[in-house]
Amino acid sequence: MLWQALSTLGLGGPLCPNLRELRIDISNTPFEVPYQIKPLLTSSLRSIAIYDSPHKNYDCTACIILDMLRFCNADILDIFYEGYMMHHIPERAMRFPNLISVSLPSDSSGRIIKNPITPFLRNLAT
Repeated sequence: MLWQALSTLGLGGPLCPNLRELRIDISNTPFEVPYQIKPLLTSSLRSIAIYDSPHKNYDCTACIILDMLRFCNADILDIFYEGYMMHHIPERAMRFPNLISVSLPSDSSGRIIKNPITPFLRNLAT
């Protein structure tokens, strides 16, 4: 992985400090992937798209990535998630206070996400 190789150079910060949008496919990746992309997660990120496996997995890699974004104080405005819907994903997605748009698949029982806690949310697609 190119980003992992560049991160070993020890540049002392994010590899792309002005990165605004990130699209990642984690559908066929090992559990370590969130930690390998950590050098790309920066507070300048405003939009993230995560493409995950449509089949149930137990590691919730998408949850780890969303938690890492909160930890680096990213002001995420737009979240797109495609993959198996675990109840942890909407919970973590709705923790970004300035969130404007969220696109999440409905979970296996067909429930729709209700009562988002973010005041700026304009678009909720399930």
